[in-house]
Amino acid sequence: MPKPPRADLFDPKCSSRAFLELVASKWSMLLLCALHDSKTRTGRLKRKLQGISQKMLTQTLREMQQNGIVKRISYPEVPPRVEYELTELGHSLAELVVKMEQWIAKHHLIILKARKERLRTIKPDKGRLFLKIGAEPGADQITSHNHQS
Repeated sequence: MPKPPRADLFDPKCSSRAFLELVASKWSMLLLCALHDSKTRTGRLKRKLQGISQKMLTQTLREMQQNGIVKRISYPEVPPRVEYELTELGHSLAELVVKMEQWIAKHHLIILKARKERLRTIKPDKGRLFLKIGAEPGADQITSHNHQS
């Protein structure tokens, strides 16, 4: 029996690329962190992942379930109750993502400072988009610089 080919994330034709796209998405990473400690109901996940639409939440959970990362638990109750929890595979992935979350939290201000410094050195070009960094989280905004000669 031939061995299955090894995953090669650098090969755009490799099936592992689709999995990379799933786990590297913002919503998947946040869901992995949210589910890391315990199983959780859909409504609680939606509240925790501020800004995710119901459609995107459902779609991402479904894809994660299809890939063996998340398990959907449906309880035979009225009204119906559904919870999601990480599988063993999901937990092994979540361990890595939680470390990334911790790294981002630890280095967030350093990254913002570097971004701000870099933006100071760039001269606005005609019609170019720039990111304005605010002092408060969520205050970042994209603006267009249109200079007239």
